[in-house]
Amino acid sequence: MKLALKDDSQQQIIAIAVLNMLERGEKVHDIADVTQKIVGEVWYGYIAQQSKKKG
Repeated sequence: MKLALKDDSQQQIIAIAVLNMLERGEKVHDIADVTQKIVGEVWYGYIAQQSKKKG
């Protein structure tokens, strides 16, 4: 899978996400799978943070 990303930090984020997904036994078919996973985890973290602020 070849990625056209703006900088090394983006490549590192994608690489870490792919490794984490593979370690969990998740299927990685294309960059969309990885991007969806990253966005989902960031969104989940944001919601959890907002819940703590309100609570």
